[in-house]
Amino acid sequence: MNSTTESRNTKTGAFEGFSKTYGCTRLLYYELYEDINTAIARETQLKGWRREKKLNLIRKQNPDFKDLAEKQDWQLISRHEKMKP
Repeated sequence: MNSTTESRNTKTGAFEGFSKTYGCTRLLYYELYEDINTAIARETQLKGWRREKKLNLIRKQNPDFKDLAEKQDWQLISRHEKMKP
């Protein structure tokens, strides 16, 4: 699943989980990785951090807590659609 699909699923509550349970609808922080195993390792690392440390990480890149999905003007698509050139 890519960041565009993940963002759409978060906004619509398409899947059970943290975002749907707590009503999270904005993308405040993201990191891009070429390798899925590296991405999973980083996600696991971040999940182990205390809330304040996570907030400080977000504040460094997004001090105004803007929705980065909107800022990037990403086209939201489902996992079954293909990107149009």
